[in-house]
Amino acid sequence: MNDTTEPSLRPSNRASTVVAAILVGVLLLIYPLIVPGFWAFQIGAQSLFLGVISLSLMFLGGYGGMISLAQITIAGIAGHMVAIVGGNSLNFGLMWPWWATIPTALAVATIAATLIGVISVRTEGIYTIMITIAIAVAFFYFVQQNYSVFNGHSGYASVLPPPLFGVDWRSPVPFYYL
Repeated sequence: MNDTTEPSLRPSNRASTVVAAILVGVLLLIYPLIVPGFWAFQIGAQSLFLGVISLSLMFLGGYGGMISLAQITIAGIAGHMVAIVGGNSLNFGLMWPWWATIPTALAVATIAATLIGVISVRTEGIYTIMITIAIAVAFFYFVQQNYSVFNGHSGYASVLPPPLFGVDWRSPVPFYYL
C-alpha cells in the first residue's frame, strides 16, 4: 500500500498533537494553584499577556509578510489609556467606569495601530522594520519625558482593577485567570 499522506497529517501525529495540547491546557489551568503567588503573577500572567503580544508579530510576519516592531507600543498605548481614562493610584485621570474605559483604550490603540500601519505599509523589507522601531522608540521617549500626562519615568504604579463579581483582581490567582 502506497501512503502518500504527509507525515504531519497522519492520524497518529494528529492524536499526539491533540494529547499534547490538552496536557498543556490542563497545566496552564492548574499552574497558579501549584506555584507561589509571585510565580503566578510575575512569571505566569505576564508570560501569557506578553505571549499574546508576540503572537501579533507572528501573525503579521507569517501571514502578512511584514515585520513590525511596534506591537509593544500599541499595547503600551492601550495600557496608558486604561490608566488615564480609568482610575489610578495618583488620582489623575477621568475616573471612568471600567465598562467605558476598556472600549476607549481599545479604540485609541486601534487608531494608533492604524496610523502606524499607514505609515509603515509604504515601505518594504528592512525599511518596514526600521520605521516601526523608530516609531516605537519615539513613543517610548515621548512617554518617558512627558510628566504632565504619562507621569514620566515613574508611570502609573497602581491602575485600579474593575469591581467585578466581588473578586480582588489584584491577587495573583484571579489576575492570572483574568
